[in-house]
Amino acid sequence: MNRREFLAVASLSALAGCATSSAPGSTADTGDTTTFSPPSATDETAASPAVSGLSVPDGFRVSTFADDGSLGGGEFRPGPEPGPRLLAAHEGAVYVTVPSQGRVVAFSTDDETATEVTTVVADLDRPHGIDFLDGQLYLATADQLLRYDLDGVAVASDSMQVLADDIPAGKYHWTRSLALSDGHLYLSAGNCLSGDCTAGNEDYLTAITRFDLDGSNPTTYATGLRNAVGIAWHDGRLFATDNGTDDLGPDLPPDEINVVAEGGDYGFPHYYGANVPVNESVSADAPTDALAPAVELPPHCAPLGFDFATGSAFPEAYRGDMFVALHGSWGREDPTGFEVVRVPYEEGTLGSPEPFLFGFLPDGKGMDEATGRPVDVLALDGTLYVSDDLGGRVYRVDVV
Repeated sequence: MNRREFLAVASLSALAGCATSSAPGSTADTGDTTTFSPPSATDETAASPAVSGLSVPDGFRVSTFADDGSLGGGEFRPGPEPGPRLLAAHEGAVYVTVPSQGRVVAFSTDDETATEVTTVVADLDRPHGIDFLDGQLYLATADQLLRYDLDGVAVASDSMQVLADDIPAGKYHWTRSLALSDGHLYLSAGNCLSGDCTAGNEDYLTAITRFDLDGSNPTTYATGLRNAVGIAWHDGRLFATDNGTDDLGPDLPPDEINVVAEGGDYGFPHYYGANVPVNESVSADAPTDALAPAVELPPHCAPLGFDFATGSAFPEAYRGDMFVALHGSWGREDPTGFEVVRVPYEEGTLGSPEPFLFGFLPDGKGMDEATGRPVDVLALDGTLYVSDDLGGRVYRVDVV
């Protein structure tokens, strides 16, 4: 059973001042930037009383599922010491990677609030990507791909298999994400700034690499992705978020959601957005057939993990849509992100993002006053889980 077997509807939304536009191929108008704001308390999407400061649409309730205490404690700081990151579900448990603690933990989906934590595996170098198949747990750490046999919720002792150990470990873009599909493993690795990567196979960087399930036959599946932290298969296609470069100022480039084609080049470092050249003179080695994103997002809002809400327990209006965690900008005077957004998905096409879960950064406040930074979304039938690596929490959004 892989991570997406438990997919269900869910939505997380955007904060005031977060502007989005849809690139060619989306259902929304192209070329314009649409600004959207969270609803006021008098609207149908009034703030839920379950968690102070956080709001969800009418018909949903947000609550804290796990906090920093149940996750093992510690002062979490996105970047060097992040709290809970990527989520997965398997056999009635929610799994979450906690890179700063070097471990993976799990909770029962039977509980409305996490009452008991199981340490699944520990003593790893920044575990991040996670997925399941045929009773085995797959993990991507900063520099390795690992596989374990499961023994109940935890892993069986002495079952670790190293599938790949030549992945460059980044200092900044150290996150390594994975997805399983059709008898293959897909690894995403972002770029490293000069001197910030340990030795390894640089072909993995700014790319998605496909392996056989035993780690053999690594092949570049797609490239030109600066830092695609979120990757997942849905409807027979590989979707990926991508974080644009910091070198063009606070208002460029747009961040992206991509539908990744085998052999595709998504432009980095030569182009951004809908194939806009980064420099006036395009480099001689720039691709002539770079692919544009499916959706353009606000500059530096930092889209990370996502999920598609396919469960029947969710309202029909939300069913099938994509929900994306926007981690939040770090270098903008006017911050973007710090929210989860719903991206309508109909007949294979993505539309314009809409607010769903917001309030991690109160309106008018600077990024230093954020109470959380969403990282990943996991949709089960009637429940959405959201990880927050700043607050050190996992939230639940339930249909009411």
